[in-house]
Amino acid sequence: MKKSNVQKLYEISFYFLPISLLLREHWGSKAIILFVFLGLIASVKLLKESLFKLLKIRWYIFNLIHLFLGMLSLFYSSNWQAGIGRLSFSLLFVLFPIFQLTLFKKLGTNRISLKMLRFFSIAIYCYCILILIKLLSILMLTDSTLLDIKRSYGYLNFNNIYEYTEINSMYFSMLLCFALFVILDSTSKFLSGWSRIVSHIVTILVTLIMLILIDSKVAYLAFILILILFLYTRNISRNIKILSIGLFLGLIISTLVITPPNRIRRFIEAGDTTRVNNYVSSVEVIKNNYLFGVGYGDELDELQKTRKLADKVDNYIIKMEYNAHNQFFETIIGIGFIGFTPIFVLIIFSVMSALKNKDVLFQSFLIVMCLFFTVESVLVRHYGFLFCSFIWSVFLTYNIGNSQKVIDDKRSIFNRLQITNIFRSR
Repeated sequence: MKKSNVQKLYEISFYFLPISLLLREHWGSKAIILFVFLGLIASVKLLKESLFKLLKIRWYIFNLIHLFLGMLSLFYSSNWQAGIGRLSFSLLFVLFPIFQLTLFKKLGTNRISLKMLRFFSIAIYCYCILILIKLLSILMLTDSTLLDIKRSYGYLNFNNIYEYTEINSMYFSMLLCFALFVILDSTSKFLSGWSRIVSHIVTILVTLIMLILIDSKVAYLAFILILILFLYTRNISRNIKILSIGLFLGLIISTLVITPPNRIRRFIEAGDTTRVNNYVSSVEVIKNNYLFGVGYGDELDELQKTRKLADKVDNYIIKMEYNAHNQFFETIIGIGFIGFTPIFVLIIFSVMSALKNKDVLFQSFLIVMCLFFTVESVLVRHYGFLFCSFIWSVFLTYNIGNSQKVIDDKRSIFNRLQITNIFRSR
């Protein structure tokens, strides 16, 4: 059946919205606003029905509670302008499910969500290849060494490679680890024999090279866990699984322990004092504001006050004005344990749902997200809150038919088609 212009608009919005993660932050923010409003305006009549449908779903109610408590915190925050920015994740996590459910009703299929994840993952790896080609050309056309390349372009930012992007490498490694599982899972479906093996090897090698360049400890851990999850969920013999996992672990150990990069060597010798100091400061702030928090927008100010009063603190941390570097701490500092409870319940619900439905893609997403939450305040920048709110809501929204009793409504396209979990293992 030929698609209407509205259907094409919805598909374009759905495919390209995550790609804005690779754009410069002000471009990406404008792209978010554009795609969301294009999608919502395209079918105003269905929005009311979608919203009422979602209001009967438990996880969406917790979404709304989290947003409401965040908005309340602005009343006792002395920096409510910055606090509004902190609401971006909560607000998008409320808007995206409406957009996604309306999309399903308009197109009559939820297969588009799986196509979007593959499109997004392919885009991530195309960007990786562009970076590697650029670095290889620099290496060949100049007198630079591999160490020079690492010093100039490694670890923090890629904005000195291409003008259209400035994504922080920590955030990019989070996207890359999730995209790794999506690509491995997809090639397992569509390829066979040597073509599948070669595709897997190339994907893993490209990922490993990028992670060595980025040099993030948590990204290495996510990489290992993603590969273990992938092998565990494959229909192959136990001996091959054990052998493959052993090879991956051996490769990582030889890379990180025998010949460790500078940051890993520094961590082994002295520990990560920066994050330890951040966590100590965060706990001190939480002790004094554990119930309602300090209010969205005041997190950094309170952390800086605590750091300046501490007996032992790295002046570099004060100068750089680091945030909590832990999303759980960041949320509790902002809106207290009361505000943190809804998002914690959402994580537990998501884990239970992913395990119950054997949704391996959802499991891989949760592994990556929760790992990075422990070492980075992921939701304070547009790369983090867009990735988490959009992809997380995709999994939850298109899993409604399995995790909740569908309301009996004969007029609902959603109910007539009896959605099944598109991510369930074959």
